[in-house]
Amino acid sequence: MGSGGLILRREASDGAWRRIDVRLATSDNRLFTVSCAGGACFAVGGSASGLVLTGDGAGWRTAASAGDASFDALPGLSGVWARGPDDVLMVGDDGATLHLGGGSLRRPSRSLTSATLHAVGGFDDVVIAVGGELGNATASQRAVILLQNDDAPDVTLDGRTWTAGAVQGSRPGGGQ
Repeated sequence: MGSGGLILRREASDGAWRRIDVRLATSDNRLFTVSCAGGACFAVGGSASGLVLTGDGAGWRTAASAGDASFDALPGLSGVWARGPDDVLMVGDDGATLHLGGGSLRRPSRSLTSATLHAVGGFDDVVIAVGGELGNATASQRAVILLQNDDAPDVTLDGRTWTAGAVQGSRPGGGQ
């Protein structure tokens, strides 16, 4: 993954890395991460506007929509996790959380954070998104961790220690 839509694939036969040609119609073509499940792969990127690619790992195409939802107005995306070929979570700028499933793209009516989310992953029914701003971030924009569908007690990270209890904003001077 990289600038200019660069995608490299490592061949199982000889271990060599090979460039995969992806023709992108946008100049906002930085790719940040890829996730594959069930033979379907998804890559995301873009900085001013979101970029979603789909493929099988060997061939890629720009995804323009999912069902009746256009991908034209997406924020920049930096993380993707494919739980299955029709169950994909994406995160990005301004706390964007998107779910592609059942042929449609769903996003909450409001973000849980204004911080950029950089990565998403999980296990079973637990989804974890992480992010935070660099530079002049407010206290609530540092070390952001979002958990979904977790029956365990909520936890938060202040930059040094995990604390059980309600998820709270980062504390200034917490070591970020």
